Amino acid sequence: MSRGRRTLLIGLAVVVALAVVVVWGLWKGAPPRRPNVLLISLDTFRADHVGFLGARLENGESPTPRMDAFANACAGIKEAVTPSPLTLPAHVTLMSGLDPDRHGVRENDSFRVPRERDWSLLAEDLGAEYETGAIVSGQPIESRYGLDSGFDTYLDTDRSDDPTDRLRFRERPAVETTQCAIDWLERVGERPWFLFVHYFDAHNPYVWHGPHPGLEEERDDRDRYRSETMHLDEQIGRLLGALPDGGRDTLVVIVGDHGEGLGDHGELTHGYTLYQSTTRVPFLLKPPEGTDVSGLSPSGPPARLVDVHPTVLDVCGVADDTSRDGRSLLAPAPPDWHAFGETLYPFYQFGYAHQRFIMDRDRKLITGGQGAPRLYAWRTDRGEVEDLARAEPDRVAMLRRRLDAHLTRPAYGNAENVAVEPNAAFPYMGGRPLKLPTEPTVEDNSKRPSVETRWNVIAALDKARAKLRPPRRQPHVASSLLVAHATELKTNPALLWWTARALQMQARNTESDDTTRVQYLDRAIAHYGQHHAQFADVRAFDAQLRAMLSKHELIGGGPSLLRAVVTKATGGIAASPRGITYALRGLAYHELGELENAQKDFRQALKRETDPRQRRQIRTDLEAVQAALRRLGVK
Repeated sequence: MSRGRRTLLIGLAVVVALAVVVVWGLWKGAPPRRPNVLLISLDTFRADHVGFLGARLENGESPTPRMDAFANACAGIKEAVTPSPLTLPAHVTLMSGLDPDRHGVRENDSFRVPRERDWSLLAEDLGAEYETGAIVSGQPIESRYGLDSGFDTYLDTDRSDDPTDRLRFRERPAVETTQCAIDWLERVGERPWFLFVHYFDAHNPYVWHGPHPGLEEERDDRDRYRSETMHLDEQIGRLLGALPDGGRDTLVVIVGDHGEGLGDHGELTHGYTLYQSTTRVPFLLKPPEGTDVSGLSPSGPPARLVDVHPTVLDVCGVADDTSRDGRSLLAPAPPDWHAFGETLYPFYQFGYAHQRFIMDRDRKLITGGQGAPRLYAWRTDRGEVEDLARAEPDRVAMLRRRLDAHLTRPAYGNAENVAVEPNAAFPYMGGRPLKLPTEPTVEDNSKRPSVETRWNVIAALDKARAKLRPPRRQPHVASSLLVAHATELKTNPALLWWTARALQMQARNTESDDTTRVQYLDRAIAHYGQHHAQFADVRAFDAQLRAMLSKHELIGGGPSLLRAVVTKATGGIAASPRGITYALRGLAYHELGELENAQKDFRQALKRETDPRQRRQIRTDLEAVQAALRRLGVK
């Protein structure tokens, strides 16, 4: 080999070596790729229904084998405490690291995450570097409530044209939810990703997915609920199996938003009380490879939903300068650990006392209503059967002080009010009456009855609403159930609303004589008017207009009733120009023969109404008016 060629090869070798050194240096100096994040929310999932927390079928097998297997790879803590037994407040806490009294979203349906605020949501905090997506399976957290902020994709549930769906929440089945999530994972790009997947199947009404060993579809709600949770276990296993690289570079969090009463303490569903049946939920956290999670000891206190946001940011190495109520679970729990929870649902819907709880490492205090506070040893008395308040007054006083200190923290401001959808009627009663305060004073709340003393009223309402649903409506039975509690009509928004609804539906019975039907309508109109005057519920305002139009259709009687509809609707539009009110006034104008006014109102209604089914009806009414105008030669 010539000297020149040898020199050239040596030079090339030096260049290659230098290049390797430079690339190595750049690679070593580059920040590591942040981990992916999969956050799975199990709506309405009790902690005592997963095998890794001890649940067993009659044959001794676990009802959740896939989650059990996954739990073996997870950190020590396997359960969590929710601050609210309602879907929307719990999820806002999950995504914000703030308790409900701080973020302001206190109930389903009536509140929205404010657009202008001093705190951020998880997707907003990750959005700068992450591709973000959400698959939502239940109406309570659809994008209209504000949790979509920061997500690149936020897949709501589909609105249905089925009129019976207006009496229950919109829902996406778990099989579809899982497939949507898998499809999203297959499309994701090169950036790290954050995927939020929400399962709603365990929510009432329950669907049977059997057969299952030892369970019977027709036996009771507990078996049907168990069937839902077992079906969810299958779908979660399917989703986890689709994670790229086996999920080695993915932080996975699986957590319930709240539980389900199933008859414990008299509560069939959730939202009414704060016992462990509705506030204790399953929790699994599998870190990406190389993350130290030794602080999540199974002997320590449970996780809290409020801890999820700061924990995700900590694992992902994302800084946060907001003062959160939660803490990162990577660090050991502080000695003064405590958890807070509330439900204002009894107050908003029935005028009963709201409830709060505060718990430390072994005791839990529940307050609210005319009864004395209750104290439970929550670790050993999972059913919270034995009230220790009289035996341990010092612990009651200490937890009271801690609760008072918790409540004195400044809130970040109020959430936005949301116009409640007409179909937000089942299984909940509906949204917060706007004339009620966000919460009663301490003195006022202490004078209100506890919901535990009113289960007979709640049961009557549940049975009555079931009698108003298709296919076999029996409004006369519903009315007889509700009239037994008429003494509460002035103070109970839900009772007043459903009494009016039952009367209105009785008036549709063509087998009754017209005089009787008009009497039903007059009583319904009066009840709706009373409801709107007392509670400022716009649904009652619209329902009253509909009942007045129905009365005109039944008896005729000239234009006076139609003029009353126009006058009342005009006042409502001045206060709140909503699409449905324009549409109802348009119907009155049409009946009066004022076609141009009707056309204007239907056009205004179309501009404002978002519900597809309502929009189709309004468009049909508009086309009828326009056809009549054309016949008259009016363009």
